[in-house]
Amino acid sequence: MAIRFVLDEHLRGPLWRAVQRHNARAEDPIDVVRVGDPPDLPLGSDDAAVLAWAERERRILVTCDKNTIPTHGNRAQGGTETGPNATKRHRPRQLSGESASSSPVQYR
Repeated sequence: MAIRFVLDEHLRGPLWRAVQRHNARAEDPIDVVRVGDPPDLPLGSDDAAVLAWAERERRILVTCDKNTIPTHGNRAQGGTETGPNATKRHRPRQLSGESASSSPVQYR
């Protein structure tokens, strides 16, 4: 079974265009839809609805929403934000001699 993705609505720009360019020239296209494309997942859907849709459609949700999605995801798995199913978010380690400002990943 191929891996299938759904992009959260705030990722409708450069990432979506990159996937479309890839799919136009690749033998193995990426199976991806965006929130707002399927009729049963309109733009403006709340996080719980997006997660339920992704689970029902067996798609991996790609999002940068680190404020609410972890809480909804943990509750959907029967846990709490701090419980046994809590989503873990890791910051990349700095390489020796690398300052925080030269790190390839920046957190705001």
